[in-house]
Amino acid sequence: MLFTSPGFLLLFLPVMLGAYTLTPPKYRPRIICLFSLAFYALAHFGSPASILFLLICAIFTYCATFAASSVRKTWVMVFVTVVLLGALAVLRYLGVWADEEAARRYLPIGASFYLLAAFSCISDVRRGDAKMPGSFLDTLTYITYFPVMIAGPVVKYKDFSNAIKPENMRFSAAGVGAGVILFARGFIKRV
Repeated sequence: MLFTSPGFLLLFLPVMLGAYTLTPPKYRPRIICLFSLAFYALAHFGSPASILFLLICAIFTYCATFAASSVRKTWVMVFVTVVLLGALAVLRYLGVWADEEAARRYLPIGASFYLLAAFSCISDVRRGDAKMPGSFLDTLTYITYFPVMIAGPVVKYKDFSNAIKPENMRFSAAGVGAGVILFARGFIKRV
């Protein structure tokens, strides 16, 4: 699913915004996570391997974040870096050599964004710039955040964790107006 597709503009976005508006602020991060997973599943409708890879990446990120914050040894970050950059290199290499049908079916779209987001989460927590995610769902929300999943840019975890706090997720007319203008500018540039 693309941001400029009629399915996104006429169905997915209004339903997501309606659910977000009707949900109490405490549960809005969960709604964002649910719709981000739905967006990714719709983008990879014919590729369950891509969805499985995303979930494995999120589990690895949560566990590695916990290890990096509690163990505080250099080898943990070396291991994390090798695993994430290795996965990125393998996916890039396979993307070059795979035919178009196989690449569309088995290679995940946006993998470079969520692998780099995983590294940002782990390194921000390791450096002490952000607190450990409160739950696996917090990590999954950050990894799958659909506005940056396909087009980027990668948002640092320390910035995202502050923005996604329930007390910072207010719904106002001024915020809606600014969001509509920002979305319209991006849409015009994309088209």
